[in-house]
Amino acid sequence: MPISADPSRRADFSLKIDADKPQESRPTFECRFLTSRQRAEQRRLCKAAATEKDDVEANKLLNQAIGIGVVGWRNFDNPFSIEAIGDALTDLERWELAWDYPSAVELAEFDLKKSPSQPGSVPGPSAVPVPADATTSPQS
Repeated sequence: MPISADPSRRADFSLKIDADKPQESRPTFECRFLTSRQRAEQRRLCKAAATEKDDVEANKLLNQAIGIGVVGWRNFDNPFSIEAIGDALTDLERWELAWDYPSAVELAEFDLKKSPSQPGSVPGPSAVPVPADATTSPQS
């Protein structure tokens, strides 16, 4: 099963300001693994929010971008919802979350796929190495 299709698979994301806090008490966002299409839509929404002149509309777009992948949180005082993020974070922290969580999720996916304990992982290169002197153009 693709990792993005498994709702039980999650990756954690924490803001830079919380990086030095102990892991057991660090505010952490729980993120789902994104399909390529979801990642593209998430990027589009962030870019649209960044250029939107109307603050209300920009916030809606930013919430949509966050909502594509952020599905929960730990070590926060309030129950999770996308709307509650606006009550828990500053504007800059919301932007950091929106822009940075997808990259953290991608890194977690790389780590999972290179781990030998993961079922379905294939050790070794996924492509056959080509000698450096090989040519790609046909010979006449």
